[in-house]
Amino acid sequence: MAALPLGCQHDEIAEYDVPKDEPRARLLGAIVPHDADVWFFKVAGPITDVAKQKDAFDRFVRSVHFPGNKDGKPVAWDVPDGWKEEAGPEPRYATFKLGPADSPLELTVTRLDNKGKAADVLENVNRWRKLELGLRAPLPEEDLPLVTRRDNDATFVDASGPGAPLRTRPADGMGGMGAAAARGGKPSFKYDTPAGWEKFDASRGIVPMELAFRIKDKETNQTADMTVSTGGGDVEANVVRWAGQVRLLKFSPADARKAMRPGTVDTLPAQFVDLEGPADDPAGRQRILGAIVKRDGTQWFFKLKGPHALVSKQEANFKKFLDSFKFEGGR
Repeated sequence: MAALPLGCQHDEIAEYDVPKDEPRARLLGAIVPHDADVWFFKVAGPITDVAKQKDAFDRFVRSVHFPGNKDGKPVAWDVPDGWKEEAGPEPRYATFKLGPADSPLELTVTRLDNKGKAADVLENVNRWRKLELGLRAPLPEEDLPLVTRRDNDATFVDASGPGAPLRTRPADGMGGMGAAAARGGKPSFKYDTPAGWEKFDASRGIVPMELAFRIKDKETNQTADMTVSTGGGDVEANVVRWAGQVRLLKFSPADARKAMRPGTVDTLPAQFVDLEGPADDPAGRQRILGAIVKRDGTQWFFKLKGPHALVSKQEANFKKFLDSFKFEGGR
């Protein structure tokens, strides 16, 4: 499902040009908060194909109910005739195939923790508009009623646009930037895991990651995260974004260019950066070690971020990890 709310924690920047022509794609979505979760239902595709499923989609969402984990299932629904239900794939809860068997639409169901901006309608609508419909400009809040309607506890979304380029399509159904989709599935890598790096699933977070590790300092209990993700935008803009994350507030694209140094990851050209936050930061000095690699038209971001002292201790491990990292299957 392409509905991962990003809120204020966008990690990488996705930018692309959208042709200014008539809408060719349509999206139907629903956002349903329930207890500690938010459930997302979304189908997108050619405008005429989606139109044929509009009534069935509305009936399906209205049938959704929460039986209290009866038979081990937290949610239940009535499946319309002709829909084929499948499990997952992770991190989705379920997938439905709709329409002709040779070219079906795909409806995704995803559950997130109801924390932060997970249930924020505007955030989700703008994310869907960008990834699925190719609409680059955010929708103003005052225009939200033009594409949404409330029905009991559900917020229905109905929007259309020119359609997003394939390279921006989410691979995991939740808002990833499409690297896995371009390869036909979730990516797999080869690498050596440094001692003390604990792998965790960051695919359900605000910004889904392809790979993530958490590193804990046993003496201070402080933690740092090492993440691998994909995204668009020019290199300088992303380095400026990272600089903001360590509170270097007057960091310009020119500063970004000065901060970059060339290197390689899996024999591919890379730009390495080392960003140190202000030493007098009241919240504690932060540091980012990063690398940006372009592979098959997709930018890959390797980022170790955390307290300055802890990241400094892990600098050698960061280098060893990148030296060992291989994009499985070749370039």
